[in-house]
Amino acid sequence: MELMKKNEYKKILIVLVLLIILLAGIVLIRTQRELSMKKTAETAITVYQEEVVPTPTTYAMPGVYNIELSKKSISIGESVEAKIMFYAKEKVLDGSDVILKFDPEVLTAGDISQKGEYFNHYPREYIDNQKGIIKVSGYTLDLQSPMESPVMLFTIPFTAKNTGKVTLSFDFQKGKTNLTTLIEHQTSRNILGQADPVNLTVE
Repeated sequence: MELMKKNEYKKILIVLVLLIILLAGIVLIRTQRELSMKKTAETAITVYQEEVVPTPTTYAMPGVYNIELSKKSISIGESVEAKIMFYAKEKVLDGSDVILKFDPEVLTAGDISQKGEYFNHYPREYIDNQKGIIKVSGYTLDLQSPMESPVMLFTIPFTAKNTGKVTLSFDFQKGKTNLTTLIEHQTSRNILGQADPVNLTVE
């Protein structure tokens, strides 16, 4: 009788051990499967992101604007000529917009005294001595030769009415088409990459 009980206990123990091994195997297989599915999903997301994220388009921006002053220092009541110059090496341009800023507390802008010959149409000439803003636009319908040297867009006089150090600067951000620009022929891209300000002292 006791021998039969011992045999039954052994059978029960063996069954329990087998069940534990089976459950452990199921858990292990399920865990491995979940990890594999997660890795596959992450890979798919990465591939998808690589496919849909566009590569930024870059192009040369050799255009430069700068300001040439007839004087670096003036007194109250005196005037200075500011020559607005542009250059884009070996490029052909269709048009340009300039937004020039100055301190209206120190300077008063006069009328444009001279316009360059690179562009033959100037549809916008705007001067605001209250806000200190000058806006000029020029374009050409003629095909120009590639640029070999700096060219004047326009010249404008400023008269000093108060003392101080002032800066004449361009309203400019690379790539922006609603600020100061140089528009390349055929591509219609804004290739202005640099717009240098200039300082003036009123003594």
